[in-house]
Amino acid sequence: VIEHAYEEEGRGRFELEGHLDGQTVVLIVRDDGRWSEVRARGRGRGLKLMEATMDSVQLSFSSTGTIVVLRRTLAEPED
Repeated sequence: VIEHAYEEEGRGRFELEGHLDGQTVVLIVRDDGRWSEVRARGRGRGLKLMEATMDSVQLSFSSTGTIVVLRRTLAEPED
């Protein structure tokens, strides 16, 4: 969102929402920028990082912006 969604570097807005759904942490990131592919070689690792650290990554984009929903289930506490 911060690097790819806006044409002018350093200019952009995003919202972050988080909540706990039982044992699952849910993070929702929204922006109103445009989706763009990786601009430079050796960049664009954000999705891979999210997929490696989360149980679920859902990405949706439209003319009104991008929404990423991340989910990670917490370990059961030991007795």
